[in-house]
Amino acid sequence: MVFLEIAGIKIAFEFAEPGFKALAARRYSNFTSHGKPRYVFSVTGMRGSRTPFKPVVSNLSGSASNSRHSQLRIRQIIANKTNVEKNSRHSLSLRRGDFDCVLNLKTGLGVLKAAPRVQTFDSFLRTFCSRVLLREGGMLLHSAGIVKNGKAYIFLGKSGAGKSTLAKLAASVLHPFRLRQTARRMRQDVWRKTTGGQASFIPHPSPMAAQPPSCSVISDEINLLRFDKGRFRVYGSPFWGEMRNEGRPGSWPLGGVFLLKKAKANRISPCSKPEALKLLLRCLVNFSRGPEDAGVIMENSARLLAGAGFLKLEFTKKNSGFLNLDW
Repeated sequence: MVFLEIAGIKIAFEFAEPGFKALAARRYSNFTSHGKPRYVFSVTGMRGSRTPFKPVVSNLSGSASNSRHSQLRIRQIIANKTNVEKNSRHSLSLRRGDFDCVLNLKTGLGVLKAAPRVQTFDSFLRTFCSRVLLREGGMLLHSAGIVKNGKAYIFLGKSGAGKSTLAKLAASVLHPFRLRQTARRMRQDVWRKTTGGQASFIPHPSPMAAQPPSCSVISDEINLLRFDKGRFRVYGSPFWGEMRNEGRPGSWPLGGVFLLKKAKANRISPCSKPEALKLLLRCLVNFSRGPEDAGVIMENSARLLAGAGFLKLEFTKKNSGFLNLDW
């Protein structure tokens, strides 16, 4: 089995295919766990494409039609000997063109059918974590994350706002040699793909592993927040974008949230609560459209707005001077 811990949530996967197990174990080697898992999945391979590309998360209950579908899915689970209850009230469906999962939230047992690719497993984990973290009072955010002086700071922005640029600027100052190594490896990957080499994405060793303790990059794409003991904490993220990083474990108290914007100079300014809420909801990763989940999202967002400082950060991509501002 492969045992993982992401955002403090322990998960175990029992793979039917050794090759698939090896891919997942290598990809998430920085997030292995040895404690008792809260969720256990039986994983088998399937053929499938990433169409539809966007996952769908839903509770297996509701109308008569959905109820019949629910019972069919539950019977499939029982056939796979996961001992999931026959009652669909506690069951959750997570689906995309290349994966299909049913999870019993009460027992923590589930069945996952997925195409044996790293990209597919990564997408499933993002979908799973987005739903589970909502129920833990947290969220997944499309954002850049940086740790400075022991606190985590989140940088929100719509596509093109500069999240990856900001993270790369920080990384170039913190460890320029390793960043150049990563860029060279990315060019080599492109060359291998265009010349018939291995096309599957197997991440290279993390360029952030030796970052100075006073300041480091958490992720350039997706960051994980969880409300714990009366405050928000940010967790090490295995989900990265352009920087192609494996991530590292850890958790830090949330120091603040910035609304990101490219500019000609670096400066911090206030922002209004409505402006912050609008961008927060836009950057929140959620694949469920149920009214119950919408209520949870608003509740978690309101708690974050009340408990964390929100500011605007205008930064120039010409230098990393934003790191010297008073956060």
